[in-house]
Amino acid sequence: MPDNDDFESDKDLPLKSGGSLWTIGTFARKSEACHCDTKSWTTKFEEDLQYTSRVTFQPHSYYGGPPSNKTDEIWKRLSPPGDGIVELPIAAAKNLPESLPAPNNPETALVYGVSVFHQLHCLNFLRFAYYPSSVKDMDEEEVAFHRDHCLDYIRQVLMCHADPTFEPMSEVGINGMGATHQCRDFDKIFSWAYEHRSNKVRGSGYTGGRLTHTPADLNHFDEGPHAGHGH
Repeated sequence: MPDNDDFESDKDLPLKSGGSLWTIGTFARKSEACHCDTKSWTTKFEEDLQYTSRVTFQPHSYYGGPPSNKTDEIWKRLSPPGDGIVELPIAAAKNLPESLPAPNNPETALVYGVSVFHQLHCLNFLRFAYYPSSVKDMDEEEVAFHRDHCLDYIRQVLMCHADPTFEPMSEVGINGMGATHQCRDFDKIFSWAYEHRSNKVRGSGYTGGRLTHTPADLNHFDEGPHAGHGH
């Protein structure tokens, strides 16, 4: 296993799939990497990070298959308008890495990305990259660069969180379904990121309520205080 390394960014590029705000960088290895510090999370989300949800994983075929308008929309709805880019008051961000000033409030706030939405974006990009015709408008070198970034980033995320749930085996192996995991409340994080999104005029028209993520309910909208999401 390679040593954990720190990284130094020397290049930033936008991840183009879905017009996302997320950027990535090429990285030069330094020393001491992936430091999984939860303090910044707990100070920003507080009760939202409690492990209040127990979820038994089940297969959801509608996230797979070749990209299509319906599948792309289902993936898009996993992130709030604004792509999980949020504004934090400068005082609240004093223990976080330096970031950019908020477009709407440059004197009082900074912008940060909520990691889970970057992670979902990267997984979605890998979904596109798996089908070459989906990324034919992108330069081959850029696709390879984004793909490798996302693979390494998701690897670090998985190792950082290191889910210790025991998964049952069958004669053909382990498929991960049927095991019950202790999860963070994704609905609360989604709603918090929506309410604190940067540059709110960029929203897609979603103004609060419940969004569902099954093909039958693709355009369904229920009024309510939080957005709802199944795993």
